[in-house]
Amino acid sequence: MVRTFRLKKSLVIFTLALAFGAGCGRMTTYTKPNAPWRTIQKVAVTPFSLSMENSTRQQLVTQLFAEQLRKTGLFEVTEVPSSTLAVVPLSVQEVARKYEVDAVFTGSVDNFAGTMVHIQLHDPATQEVLWSGTYSLGVGAEFFSIHTQQQQFQKSLQKLVNELSRRRF
Repeated sequence: MVRTFRLKKSLVIFTLALAFGAGCGRMTTYTKPNAPWRTIQKVAVTPFSLSMENSTRQQLVTQLFAEQLRKTGLFEVTEVPSSTLAVVPLSVQEVARKYEVDAVFTGSVDNFAGTMVHIQLHDPATQEVLWSGTYSLGVGAEFFSIHTQQQQFQKSLQKLVNELSRRRF
């Protein structure tokens, strides 16, 4: 009897942990050892790529990320207009040269296995990734379905930017 009660109690705790954990999202990051953080003052944010083609949504995602990045005060941030890349896609080096920045952020959002946000910071001189972060909002999370999902998406960007802030110094 006591054994059955403990088993049921453990099962309930495990189920609750899964339920709460599913809504929290998961984050993975990478920081290049000895990245030249002190030399990066200006950055460009290129338009995020999305798994669905919609220029309004692409612009919104890019603006949300750039806004979160500006709030940190880490860098001077320039948003690259999607019209700039629509005709001829520019490389990271070309974006850096055109906008006179020290590094370039690229990002993507996909909805294949739940909503995932991927962001990378590139060094145009060496073509290396200085920092990358991926945040998974979980299975069934759809960014554009309702307003609360947009808020959840913005929180995921904020978490990624906060993690970048901690890694930078």
